[in-house]
Amino acid sequence: MAYRSIGELDRRVQILTPVYEEGVGGDPAKVASWSVAHTVWARYESKVAGEQASDGRLRSKTSALFTIRHGHEVDSTMRVRMSGRDYRIESVAEVARNRTVEISAESIDESAGG
Repeated sequence: MAYRSIGELDRRVQILTPVYEEGVGGDPAKVASWSVAHTVWARYESKVAGEQASDGRLRSKTSALFTIRHGHEVDSTMRVRMSGRDYRIESVAEVARNRTVEISAESIDESAGG
């Protein structure tokens, strides 16, 4: 859903781009770190929250929708950081006649459970 007024973009977020480390001996390049590509105002909507158990680890999962103004290059190789939490971008869609960009993202945090 597109925002109705500029005041709805009330969260400061960072769009992160991967920094790759060259592979050794023919291995593919790996993400070594993340660099801030853009700092923008966004609207944040929490979509789904839950937990997953995987390999004996408990993971907290939150799906979110971020809406930002059009004009910043964003794709699914990037991440969104809000309040110190990183979200993996699942999809990017231009909406409202290219006025806004909606970013569907998911955060998975590992906890120290079992």
